[in-house]
Amino acid sequence: MESIVINRRNCSNLQDVSSNIMRTPPEIDLQKKSEYSLHRDNIIREFPNTEFSNLTLKWVEIIQRIDNVNLLIKELFHDFDLINTKMSDNVIEDSVLKTPLFYRQKFLTEQIFYWIRKTLDEMIAMIYVLEYLKKTNKYPTNIKIESIGHLIGSKEFIVDIKDKHLNILKIINNISNTFKHSFLNSEIHNHLGELDPLVFSYGFKNNDMEKEMVFTAYKIEDVIVELNKLITDLISHIKQI
Repeated sequence: MESIVINRRNCSNLQDVSSNIMRTPPEIDLQKKSEYSLHRDNIIREFPNTEFSNLTLKWVEIIQRIDNVNLLIKELFHDFDLINTKMSDNVIEDSVLKTPLFYRQKFLTEQIFYWIRKTLDEMIAMIYVLEYLKKTNKYPTNIKIESIGHLIGSKEFIVDIKDKHLNILKIINNISNTFKHSFLNSEIHNHLGELDPLVFSYGFKNNDMEKEMVFTAYKIEDVIVELNKLITDLISHIKQI
């Protein structure tokens, strides 16, 4: 069988194709433009130096993480558009060029949602520490609400924000949990949205075949739109504590 060499000509064609793509990918809004350098104005408030952690450093890390996630989102949308573009007149060569991009769609999506989940968990934990300090004038020795799951299960903690954004909280929680725990999720590694990048999840709850099988698919751009609304309210709350 004759192998196909991806030579310099292929690479130049790839560059030409990518330069003609007009789609603008969505961006997670943490009140900082991802293409700009970190500035003191991006520190949303004066944080106390807690015994639990340096909250200013924690916020800087959150900002830098989201900058990185936005780069991953750009890669995801760029690759998706390449997949839907003819990269070579030779059908076999076109397929060979695109094959790695299908796998990248899955792994880029997983990375994006892992980091989104971690960021929301840390913002929730930060609010817990600040609220505890405000109410007791001391720092907690144990962060009892430190994740989306804890927030969803709480009946008293930032209830207004939780109720307003419960749907997107559940979506991100379920997707990230499925990525981490579902043994069956690899079965959908070749799933791809027809017109837009989608995030898929698939599996049995607790990997128990006696329980309901759940398959979900969401348009990533729609998820980010709702995520930005949630982040806006979380930031506003952090500023006011």
